[in-house]
Amino acid sequence: MKDMKHYYYADDDQQLGPFTLDELKTKRLKKSVLVWTDGMDEWSMADSVDELKDILVSEPPPLLKKNHPQPPIETVQIKHTPTFSSKYDFNYKEKSSATGYRTKLISGSIVAAVALIVTIFFFAKMAKAPDEHVAGLGRNSQDPDVYVAGLERNSQGRIFAMLWKNGIEKKLTDGKYLAHANSVFVSEFNVYVAGFEKNANGIQIAKLWKNGIAQNLTDGKNSANASSVYISGNDVYVAGYDGSVAKLWKNGIEQNLSGAFSTSWANSVYVSDNDVYVTGYVQGYGNYGRAVLWKNGIEQNHSNGANRYVTSVCVLGNDVYVVGREDRGQQNERRSVATLWKNGVTQNLTDGDKFEQAHSVYVTENGVYVAGEDDGVATLWRNGIAQTLSNDYQSEALSVCVFGNDVYVSGSETNSQLITVAKLWKNGVEQNLTNKKSHAKANSVFVKKP
Repeated sequence: MKDMKHYYYADDDQQLGPFTLDELKTKRLKKSVLVWTDGMDEWSMADSVDELKDILVSEPPPLLKKNHPQPPIETVQIKHTPTFSSKYDFNYKEKSSATGYRTKLISGSIVAAVALIVTIFFFAKMAKAPDEHVAGLGRNSQDPDVYVAGLERNSQGRIFAMLWKNGIEKKLTDGKYLAHANSVFVSEFNVYVAGFEKNANGIQIAKLWKNGIAQNLTDGKNSANASSVYISGNDVYVAGYDGSVAKLWKNGIEQNLSGAFSTSWANSVYVSDNDVYVTGYVQGYGNYGRAVLWKNGIEQNHSNGANRYVTSVCVLGNDVYVVGREDRGQQNERRSVATLWKNGVTQNLTDGDKFEQAHSVYVTENGVYVAGEDDGVATLWRNGIAQTLSNDYQSEALSVCVFGNDVYVSGSETNSQLITVAKLWKNGVEQNLTNKKSHAKANSVFVKKP
């Protein structure tokens, strides 16, 4: 009798498994889901694995959605700046039909008319999201600096860890090996980015970049990832995993958050009054697992069963906010509720009739902001009230940050050519960080006074 083959798959950068083929049939996996099983050198899309092709769910092209006007975001005065993923903004250089031309002095009326037309044209373009991949125009010395961490694939198929500052991109890796930038945090004049890069053997190395210089957090013996970075005083905290163990690194020194007899990962870290909070997941045998909040390395069980996943944590005063999702469907369904927990008390942000998830939380004294997705649409919730960020195509909001009166959200949107574009929304107005010609994703945003 042959040994039964076991499979793993990735869901929102979380490794789930092992599952038998029969168990995998109940998960309703899409063709684009990453999977791994014995004998594979690296993770691959499910539709490239022969024995899985008959159990995959077809993915329709992006659905054009009706454009429903959204209420404006109310202004808030920030008094607390929680960050677990990162926060930003981007500015874009708009092309003007008058650029590069000298205006001849003809007559006062003609000049005035031309000036009026140009002015109307310029502000009309600024009032909507740019169609080109552009960056930088209109900034002044008082504007905050907006940092975004993510990834971009070039025309040769190479995937780079990326950092954008005020819309200007910088590659953190050379593209030789697959790399992702997952989280960004800026302290004083130092920019920290957490992520991973594969080595020559195809194994992911957890990485921390400081001002573009990489530091390896793991030795390459096991697949690893650095999911989140947070700076408190002179200390640098990174959450992630090495092999099958959730990890917290403090100034490069690792701490195991879970035991060696289960699969676990950590995906968010936040520090408040010398207390260190980390969210993650611990999976035991079979399908059993639990969402977890660790405080100073001590597990606070954040789940009544195996149906909750937590993705982000933020603390304000004595209140601890955690977001994620709670699965509602049967094994052959893909339904979940985007969920916010305050001090362990559940608040449902959606009704759970589709796949809905919260990715990031940011709290000020005037509001609780949550970024996520509602049935494949990027969504921002402020105090439980939803604002749709994308009206046309499949999209997701992955990180949120508030600075002064402005709300910044980073994420991605799949366009009509099925290209995933890295996005930044500022007060609900979108900006493209990439050129719509190659796949990209904006995982984290951080905003800082210049």
